[in-house]
Amino acid sequence: MAKATQTFEAGQVLVSEGDTTRDMYMMIHGKVAVFKGEDQVAEITEPYSYFGEMSALLGEPRSATVKAIEKSEFMVIPGDKFETLIDVNPVIGKKVMQTLAERLASMNKERLALIDAATEARRKIATSAIEAAGDYKRFLYATALIFEKYKLPQVAQLVKFGKDSSLLSSHSARLDLDERHFQCNALILELHKAKNKK
Repeated sequence: MAKATQTFEAGQVLVSEGDTTRDMYMMIHGKVAVFKGEDQVAEITEPYSYFGEMSALLGEPRSATVKAIEKSEFMVIPGDKFETLIDVNPVIGKKVMQTLAERLASMNKERLALIDAATEARRKIATSAIEAAGDYKRFLYATALIFEKYKLPQVAQLVKFGKDSSLLSSHSARLDLDERHFQCNALILELHKAKNKK
């Protein structure tokens, strides 16, 4: 049912990413590296470790390239005989199912970690956007107060641009210069008090 054992020399490719071969490989001894693209993502060194079960079970293209790091020997199980092998030897089937379950649990854990990281990143971006909008409003209000005190035309143009710019306002809404609910530094407070005394 299984092919005679096959030996691979160091540097020899056992399977290539994207291949449509369906054989499953079970290690007898040796060491191989697993590559996704140009990046090495794993090593297989333990006897009775295997790979290629997804291609054997589902007929999917190889998801990675496997290359021998040192002289390695494998039992090669033809993909079209895999289900029969599981029927004849339930121990192998149980081992395969257990490994698939462990890999699925690991993938779920990684996915949840990515979701958590993305959620935290969105929260930080939203917080930064709110803080930036607040800083901009404070700066714009301070600029408006300075214009009211010194009446410089250039400052008036800056205030007009800042107030009308939809690029710098939250959700393209106009900034309200009458908003007073923010912290001001000493200079802004001084100008604000001077304005209110008029």
